[in-house]
Amino acid sequence: MQDPTQDNAFIVAKPVIQKYFYYVLTDNPKKSTIIINAEILKFMNIKELQPGLIQYIDNLISDVLKHTPTFFIHIDLTTFKNKLVSRNVIKVIKILIKLFQDKYPDTLIQCTISNTPRVFRYLFKIIYYFLDSVTRKKIVLISKDNKLLKTGNFADSQE
Repeated sequence: MQDPTQDNAFIVAKPVIQKYFYYVLTDNPKKSTIIINAEILKFMNIKELQPGLIQYIDNLISDVLKHTPTFFIHIDLTTFKNKLVSRNVIKVIKILIKLFQDKYPDTLIQCTISNTPRVFRYLFKIIYYFLDSVTRKKIVLISKDNKLLKTGNFADSQE
């Protein structure tokens, strides 16, 4: 079976994707961070890129775990646009959640999602139910005006 990261469409898109999904290793292994920018949603919408994108993310996590047993994830939603959210995006997010929870349990220290617009908070309430209870407690949402939003039980809140 062909490696999806070797597909021509993915090879062309990879340099751009790397700008929106990458990691930063630090001297302190407990501070290493995977950085995700909302622009990655554009690529999740393209069906031809999805297998390569998922494999790229899996490979990136494996690379991070060669250097550190745990990591942070920071998702910046400054450029988030709700028109980019589609069934394709939700499908890829569900696959990635399952990948993280099944293949890489107990590796996430915390996931901070910053610059969350109100519309994203409604989307997050959908995603929330695909997360296991341990992962839910590791999610921190920060609004565009740097206010800490409810975490751990976010979908149960009235925000």
